[in-house]
Amino acid sequence: MEPSGNAWSTLGSSMLLPSTLSAAIEQLKLTLRDMSLEHATTTAGLKLEIAELRGELKALGRTSREDKDEFNAFAYVSPEEIGIVTEIVKPDMTGVKRVSGFVVPPPELEDIVADAVEVPIRWWDGLDEEGITFELANLVVEHVSHSGPILNNRLWKDVYPEGLEITKGMKSGVKKILAAVSGVSYHKVDTFRGMYYDSNMEAGNAYKQLTGKELDS
Repeated sequence: MEPSGNAWSTLGSSMLLPSTLSAAIEQLKLTLRDMSLEHATTTAGLKLEIAELRGELKALGRTSREDKDEFNAFAYVSPEEIGIVTEIVKPDMTGVKRVSGFVVPPPELEDIVADAVEVPIRWWDGLDEEGITFELANLVVEHVSHSGPILNNRLWKDVYPEGLEITKGMKSGVKKILAAVSGVSYHKVDTFRGMYYDSNMEAGNAYKQLTGKELDS
């Protein structure tokens, strides 16, 4: 049996069918033919577009390899186009000296710091005499509160900061301020010495705690 050239052309030809059914079959043949033509046309168009796209990708790849660095963001756009302004920075030649044709670099920062004279920061710098006097009185109160009684001739060594020059005005001012502090009392031990102690203590007990000796009456 020889194959037919078109399978749809003999559909229903060997059968005796009503006229309405034959017409429906003929219409189906036409519809299937139109669908086949549309499919073929669409497939051909897609193949053509794919071929054109491949050609464009190949051309783009050749251009990129020849003229561009694909790992460089600026290969496709310039810095100026995205707002980056390039500026040539001249090296700072401050401190550079030229000796007999050779350029001598400036000293390293570590060398400058090592050679620098350390200047201690003192809390009384910038304060006037009245302010310093108030702070000294506060130091005495703190000492009595935390460490116990103290003789006034030991304030210079045990309480007042080293390097601070105590004036007569500061000395008398501290005494006046402490006399007004309710928590600190003063007792004159002898002609040259006085004792600051906690007001909740007896002077004799405070002196014995401080020196281990009895206070002369």
